[in-house]
Amino acid sequence: MDIALSEKWIFYPWVPNQGLDYLIHPEDLPNLSSHGFGIAYCIDDRNGFVKLKIKSITVRAKKEGVKKILPAPKFCWEQGVRIKSKPVESAEIHDFFWHHNDGEYYYYLLKEGKLDKRRYKEAELDSLD
Repeated sequence: MDIALSEKWIFYPWVPNQGLDYLIHPEDLPNLSSHGFGIAYCIDDRNGFVKLKIKSITVRAKKEGVKKILPAPKFCWEQGVRIKSKPVESAEIHDFFWHHNDGEYYYYLLKEGKLDKRRYKEAELDSLD
């Protein structure tokens, strides 16, 4: 992909030990969790690597692993949100993913420190700000 990726949201599917570890900078590989990632924010794009933010970590990865540029999500990791159908309940964005068939983001929430197994669409959530 020969497009500038700085300050863009991207789909970068990576799972450890699945033959794609060569895409991650060797110094950053030990910092990654064992479950991998898919959505990332590209902070910087130079020197053959893209600098990606995934949750609270930053990783350098080869540009060739980028599969798609995505629209910016309305909510981000650790952001406080309110479920519109239960406005007195607040939660925090734990993770989110892009649903390729639906063409939209879905969010997983932490409620009172516990992961809610239900996934939420952007239209079902409001920012606490």
